[in-house]
This record gives sequence, structure tokens and C-alpha cells, in this order.
Amino acid sequence: MTLMLLDSASLWYRAYFGMPDTLVSPSGMPVNAIRGFLDMTSRLVVKYQPNRLVACLEGDWRPSWRVELFPAYKLNRLDEEGEEDEPDTLSPQIPILLEVLDALGLPLLGVDDYEADDLIATLSVEQSGPTRIVTGDRDLFQLVDDDRDVKVVYLAKGVSNHDLVDLKGDERLTANHQKKLIESSEYAAIAPKLVNCATDVTIPKMIIDLPKSPASMADLMRLKEQYGLGTSIDRVINAFGWS
Repeated sequence: MTLMLLDSASLWYRAYFGMPDTLVSPSGMPVNAIRGFLDMTSRLVVKYQPNRLVACLEGDWRPSWRVELFPAYKLNRLDEEGEEDEPDTLSPQIPILLEVLDALGLPLLGVDDYEADDLIATLSVEQSGPTRIVTGDRDLFQLVDDDRDVKVVYLAKGVSNHDLVDLKGDERLTANHQKKLIESSEYAAIAPKLVNCATDVTIPKMIIDLPKSPASMADLMRLKEQYGLGTSIDRVINAFGWS
């Protein structure tokens, strides 16, 4: 009865930078992030055999309540126009990927004014385990709970060499990090609320069971053909046991 929680943006960034940009649609549009995301998800579903899955999205990657606490929160990620700085060929792929996930019938979750991390944290507390959190973000190590069997599938080394992080493998603050926190006492005072994931997000009622069949096979085949997603779609169908 495993629950798999996908840190979606982390996955598509890793897919984008990990897959060659020669993967393009028939029209010449790059689809490396889409195909990489689907391929990673397929392999992890086969390995961990979840019966529940949620793809968590950023409702707001700079939530107002975190910015109020610390105005410089994630400012380093803004471009000159004040928007999140993303590679030019990644941004157009994200709506298509979400359309594919919707056609697959995979539960998608985003909540206004909360980051995906907060949704993952809340679900990891509210839902029964075992829970596997898929991410390339070390910040989510804070959610590891051996008693409740909550572990992090950490993708820094790729899917093939990923780490399954439990408390024994969860690195704590180094002496250098502790020293920096002490020296930055003003920041340290707000750090717990700023950097700890919220675990009290109001999650809308939704079915998170792994679907028994695609929400729309017709839409899925249309997207597969239109964007040249070929074997990536086939792998998902096989991984979910729909073939």
C-alpha cells in the first residue's frame, strides 16, 4: 500500500538537464523534459510498486507568507522581469507534460500560496505509509520518518543510482553550518518557519489511487503522436500494467 509523492518540478528539471536536447517532437520542439519525466516515473513505479501516487506542483514557489518572513526568499531565482528564471526550451514543455499526466489520469495537486514541498509534507503526515518521496532536493530529507516508513528517493545521482534515504542516511547539520546559523542569529530566529515544510496545508478531497486505466486513451495517443513521445508513453502504460 505504498504512497509515492513526486516533487514534480524537481523531476522535470532533472529530466531537462539529464536528457539530450536532440529529443524533439515532429515539429522540432524539444521534448526532453517530458520524455525524461515519464521515463523516470515509469522506472520508479516499477521499482516501488505504489498503489497511490500524487504529482505535487508549485501553487506558488515564493509563498507570500514566506516572503513576509524573509523578503529575499528565492530572489536569486528571479529573472530581470521578476519571473522565475527557467530555460527557454523548458517552459513550453511543462503545460504539455501536465496535459499528458492529466490524460494518464495521474493525480495532480497544487495549492495556492504553498510550495510542492509543503504539499508533500502534509500528505506524508496525513496519509498512511509506506511513503516514498521522489525528489532531487535535499530539503525534503526533513520528512524522513522511520517509524512511519517515510523515505526519500533521492535522485541526485540519477534513477539508476538513486539513494533511498532513511534516518540512518539523513545527513544532519555540519559543524560549519551550525556556526553559520549561530552567526546569523536574526535569520536563525525565523529559519524554522521559513525552511521547514508546512504540514497543515488544506488538501482538497481527491482520489490518489493509481488509476486502473488512462483517463483518456484517445488524448494520450493524440499527445504521443503530436509530440513524438513514442516509447516514453509505452513505458508508462507498461509500468502501470495497462497493456
